[in-house]
Amino acid sequence: MIGTEEPQARVPHGRRNVFIVATLVVLLLLAVFVPPLINLGKYRRSITHSISAALGRPVEVGAMQLRLLPTPGIELSGLTVAEDPAFGYEPGLHANSVVVRLRLSSLWRGRLEVGRISLDEASVNLVRSGTGQWNIGSILLRASQIPNEATANRHAGSSPRFPYIEATNARINFKEGVEKRPFSLTNAEFAMWQANSGEWRIRLKAQPVRTDLELHLSDAGALTVEGSLRRAAEIHSMPLNLQAEWRGAQLGQASRLLFGADSGWRGDLDVTTSMQGNAGDLALKTRVQIADLQRQEFQPANSLDVDATCQSRYQHAERLLSDITCFLPAGSGHFLLTGTLQAMAPAATDLQLEVNQVPAQFPITLLGLMRPKAGQVAATGAINGSFHWVHGAQTSLTGDATATGVTVKYANDNLTLPDLHFVTETPEPRGKKLHRSVNAPPPHEPAAIFLEPVAVPFGEAAPLTMDARVRRAGFALHFAGAASMDRLVAAASSFGYLGRALGAVRGNGRADMDLRTSGTWIPPAVGDPGMSTTGTARVQNVQLRPGFLPAPVDIASADIDFSPATIAWQNVAFHYQDLSMHGSLQLPATCAQGASCPATFALQPGDMDCATVESLVAGKRPGFFGQMLADLGQSRIAGWPPLHGTVQWSTLNVGHLALHNASAMVDVAGTSLTLDSLDAGAMGGTLHAKGDMSVENGTPHWNLTARLTGIKAPEAAAAFRERWGTGTASGEVQLKFSGLQTSDLTSSAVGTFALTWTNGGLSGGGATPLARFDRWTATGTIQNKTVTLTTGKIVLGTNAIAASGDIGFDRGLNLALKTGRGSMVVGGTLVKPSITQ
Repeated sequence: MIGTEEPQARVPHGRRNVFIVATLVVLLLLAVFVPPLINLGKYRRSITHSISAALGRPVEVGAMQLRLLPTPGIELSGLTVAEDPAFGYEPGLHANSVVVRLRLSSLWRGRLEVGRISLDEASVNLVRSGTGQWNIGSILLRASQIPNEATANRHAGSSPRFPYIEATNARINFKEGVEKRPFSLTNAEFAMWQANSGEWRIRLKAQPVRTDLELHLSDAGALTVEGSLRRAAEIHSMPLNLQAEWRGAQLGQASRLLFGADSGWRGDLDVTTSMQGNAGDLALKTRVQIADLQRQEFQPANSLDVDATCQSRYQHAERLLSDITCFLPAGSGHFLLTGTLQAMAPAATDLQLEVNQVPAQFPITLLGLMRPKAGQVAATGAINGSFHWVHGAQTSLTGDATATGVTVKYANDNLTLPDLHFVTETPEPRGKKLHRSVNAPPPHEPAAIFLEPVAVPFGEAAPLTMDARVRRAGFALHFAGAASMDRLVAAASSFGYLGRALGAVRGNGRADMDLRTSGTWIPPAVGDPGMSTTGTARVQNVQLRPGFLPAPVDIASADIDFSPATIAWQNVAFHYQDLSMHGSLQLPATCAQGASCPATFALQPGDMDCATVESLVAGKRPGFFGQMLADLGQSRIAGWPPLHGTVQWSTLNVGHLALHNASAMVDVAGTSLTLDSLDAGAMGGTLHAKGDMSVENGTPHWNLTARLTGIKAPEAAAAFRERWGTGTASGEVQLKFSGLQTSDLTSSAVGTFALTWTNGGLSGGGATPLARFDRWTATGTIQNKTVTLTTGKIVLGTNAIAASGDIGFDRGLNLALKTGRGSMVVGGTLVKPSITQ
């Protein structure tokens, strides 16, 4: 019919869906079965040649396979890029797996164009030659000379679009020539693309590691680099704009990573850097942040946060870092570092440091980070000055700084100081009272900053003079003059100074000293202050309060001699409770071990009566030796430190027995005492003894061996206020006993003895063989307050009489004598024996 059109046939909806599904199935089958049937071997040469031409390096690829889904591409089982022979022969790049994705649109135009290159498990070697050139430089320069369109362009132009290059699970190694450095980047993710016709963008995220050390990777932080590179005719003029961040690093791990050793510092490190310019001339801006800076050995009372910013210009050809400006705020003030650094030979440094209104608390806080005791010190005041450091053909440090309004607060005390002037040259003496002894270092030593001599009020009429030398490696101090002991001890203990010498000193006495101390900023070990002191100090009217004594030792006067190895208290006149004596004590200058270090002593008590000691032990009024023995036997005392020394008495009275010129060598440690030797004149002869004592269940137990030589019988009897007779005796006794009181000692005594009595007799012996004899020998045992003669013989001329029996501690006799004419029993006492036939 005119004017009408034949209606078009419509495809049913269900049939259309079937068609779409069938098409997808066919495409899927093609994607699965067709790629393996396509042989890419004949394209291998052209593909490797294209990659090699782009990189300027020989390239090898492994097996190749075509892939259609999800996007067309080529899978390579391995890719190896050879190194430039100028940098070595180890491959510059190797990737286990590479996927080259093709742009679909290029296939319709009949031109193969790569859209993305993905590398997995890649290993990259970045090599720096001896001339300072990098192996990657030629690759970047070659890439910049090949015309490409931007990666993100939607439509193809006259030149191919630069592919998006990415790498995952990569490792980046660093080499100096043929030597591989231990530093590398692992778990690296890298991306590179062309933003426009002349600019490439790069992005890198990786974790720094060392191959020669075991690091805690979680504390090594993460490194990110992002920015752009632009085309250039040669590598050093290639413009770049890069931002790098190293975040989440722990300071100790960072030092191990960079320098191969743990610096001992702890804190959270973040570093950000921007680089702008070209590879040969860069403008650098860096910010370094350290949170909670502290040492590993202890938790400081006050930590420190660092936030420094620096900017400079780096010129590669000259290896020159110029226009350095680093700013570090410190309280209400700041440090400002400016100058240049040149690494090219001859190396040169020219730096200026400005110190502007820096609080005096800042160096105190730094000291507290290195020395725990100093963490409790506070200071007010400000420091201003400037220093100039030049290092090259000649080295010099010039400048000065002044600290004003300084008051140091510590240990419930404070010390207001005059202005402190720090200079870089050895100051000349300014007067007779202000002399210096911390001399300038020899020319071969590092430059130093000196504190000019300053008069410090320390509680005495005349001030104490102080001067110092400060170097990077450590410090040297000099103190000369008088100081109030309480103020000196408070200040010294707050800074951990003279702790071994003055740690137990108290009182309001006085010290006159001339001391020189040198040390390191950081103590080398726990317990070792890292300081060495020489010189002398005379102290008067002070107290010692060692922890192992329950009462103080009052010292009238003492001379303390300091040497690097020992601290010696000499000519000590002291009083402890009821006893006055003289003596000396020598102890090691440092004690790094956990337990107390041994010390050596010498005591001269003069005359002493053991009856006094016994009453002291009984608790009436404990004196030195009595308290010593009592403490050793009491569980409430933790124990004495290890001591070795001598005790010398002019006379030591044991009851009515007088020991003349007695000298004992004693070792004490914990709850044990060892008598190495005791020598004395006794009863007209000599005494030599040795033994030991240990505490069990709070009771001291003794072992004693004594040898008596040339003892006169009348003097032996006089020790008991008795008269026995005449003659000379020698013998040896071995005893074990326990307790502290005489009654305990005598009742518990057990042992053995051997005795020879010559040319003697008992005054009351009458006509018995005991009246006069040439020799009386006896051996036996001691127990239950009784001396038992198990064997014995009394000799007079040619007659020999066997003697056995008992002699009590009360000198009572119960002896049996056997002669050729019969036996007799001797009773009574040594003073008045009685005979029974």
